[in-house]
Amino acid sequence: MRSLAIIFLIIIFSAATIPCISVIAEPVYPPHEDPATAQSVMDANSFLTCYTDIFTLMSLKNYANATMLIEQLKFVHIPEDLRYIIQRYNNLTLELTQILDNLEKLLNKASTLLNQYRLNETSQTLSEAGILVAKAEILLNDIQGATETLSARFGIFAAPAESKVREAYNTLQSLLQRLKQLIEDYLKLLKSIRNKTSEIQSEELKPTTVTLNLNATKVFVGEPVEASGTLTTNGEGLPNRTITLLFDDNPVATATTGLDGSYHATVATPYKYVHNMTAKALYTPLDADRGVYLASLSPPISIEVMFNETRLEITAPDEAYPGLPITVRGNVTSEGGTPLNQRRVGVFLDNNLLAYAETNHQGFLETEATLSPETPTGKHTMTIAVDPQGIYAGVSQEKTLSIVKIPSEISIHVPSLIILPAKMYVEGNASASSGPLQDATITLQLGENSTIVMTSKNGEFNATIGMPLNLIFAGFQGLRVTVEPAEPWHAPTQAKASIFVINPANLGLASAAFISIGAVLYTRLTGAKRREKEGKVLGIALPPLEKSLPTIFLKSEVKFEGVKGRILQAYVKALKIVERATAISITPQMTIREFLRETKPKLEGAANSFTELTFFAELTLYSQYVPAENVAERAEDLTRDMEGVLRRGTA
Repeated sequence: MRSLAIIFLIIIFSAATIPCISVIAEPVYPPHEDPATAQSVMDANSFLTCYTDIFTLMSLKNYANATMLIEQLKFVHIPEDLRYIIQRYNNLTLELTQILDNLEKLLNKASTLLNQYRLNETSQTLSEAGILVAKAEILLNDIQGATETLSARFGIFAAPAESKVREAYNTLQSLLQRLKQLIEDYLKLLKSIRNKTSEIQSEELKPTTVTLNLNATKVFVGEPVEASGTLTTNGEGLPNRTITLLFDDNPVATATTGLDGSYHATVATPYKYVHNMTAKALYTPLDADRGVYLASLSPPISIEVMFNETRLEITAPDEAYPGLPITVRGNVTSEGGTPLNQRRVGVFLDNNLLAYAETNHQGFLETEATLSPETPTGKHTMTIAVDPQGIYAGVSQEKTLSIVKIPSEISIHVPSLIILPAKMYVEGNASASSGPLQDATITLQLGENSTIVMTSKNGEFNATIGMPLNLIFAGFQGLRVTVEPAEPWHAPTQAKASIFVINPANLGLASAAFISIGAVLYTRLTGAKRREKEGKVLGIALPPLEKSLPTIFLKSEVKFEGVKGRILQAYVKALKIVERATAISITPQMTIREFLRETKPKLEGAANSFTELTFFAELTLYSQYVPAENVAERAEDLTRDMEGVLRRGTA
């Protein structure tokens, strides 16, 4: 007892010599596993669930979003032993998605062509669609086989029928059947269009011929072109028919044939900044011509398109901060270096518009673009694009922009020693390289207690936080202080500190308990020696005491009442659990402290719980101290914990 008191006096004296601890925050880094020991594991349920989403989108013909999801899977880490088969599974699914998308477009195109009586083009489109249907059927069979292989590797077939992974597997199988039905529907549509094409061909409709002539085949964008030609059937002109002029298969103008079947039109070359275009003339039977004439398409004419290139030079930062503006400067000129004024320039971040600006008379521009406060940190793509204008083509440049946050710093001052009951006063300062952090949210967490305060305009803060009362004697308590800046361009940070806390009430009770235990042991030892001495004097052997003091409360007739009764009842239950687990029984001559010493080496994970529970029992038996309600609850929790640990250990 004297040694224990000296130890605590040394601790208190040492802590008192350092009345306050100053802590400066370090950067907050997410925890990582050691790559040398970490093991890669792929969750089968998550994998199957992801593909149920993909196959659902495909079955709904939402091929664009399905493709996007598959592309994202390329960035998922895959264990080495599963990499080949999963990558093949992804590739098969991506290829099937693209084929179904193209098949959908081809069948729609075939329907349009058939409706226009363009039978030759319809037949050609149907041939392409037929090849895609066959490919889709083969790919779906490959995916079904790969699904079975992957499921076996994941051990799905050994999982219980009601498990989530089996449910996900069954959902995936039903979706694969829906995809099979979708392909069959495409095949039925293809056959239907083909049958209609054959029916129209059997009607022996009159063929038509349309021609196209251009007065120029080398023009600037926007420049007019004179188009002319004739529409005939069996050598005779067809008057009052509509001719559609196509540039790169896009309608750009219409003309009406005269009495001799000839037509004439002036067409402005589209502002499409490509070096070559293809012009065609199209006749489609309308109204009374339907069911009488076939459509016709003129031979294509190649047009060389001319325009002036635009040059762009930009100056932009390599780093930016969420919520803060960036300055972008540029110079727009022609190929020969002539400044181009009033050219509109857009600044985009990841294809999202940040700002528009126009060049001045010297071709220069300068604009500020403010980033969204929600912009995530990391690498982003910034695009500066000059819109096309007249005979000048547009131009764009991309560069990588790193979005970062300004590191925050925090210093805190806390006492090094707290004697309960008391509250702790904490003060500190939050700042960054840009200055004090005003109106930052400061969260202080100490055990289960927490409080929140705001920083002043100087970045200073102070707060009082209640101390936890769950310490038995004394020990260190960890304080965590987190800073959440008000500005999105500042990074959060945190600091930690340890405070030595002493609970004098429990410490005094423990001291009293130790004194009581010592007195009982001394009385028992001296009594035993006296009995032995008396026995020797009388020449007889005295029997040992029938019961030691700790075993009295184990008698069945003893009633456990109140908080003390709950503590002792919890201990008795734990004692029986320990006896079963260790095969060691408490004897009448054995104290509960001796029983703890005998059984502790065999308790492993339950040793600390039984030690604390033994202390509570000693405190209840030998001290005048009346334990609080939370002590009884703690004793019952310890018993439950021991029962769980020892049950698992013997399972």
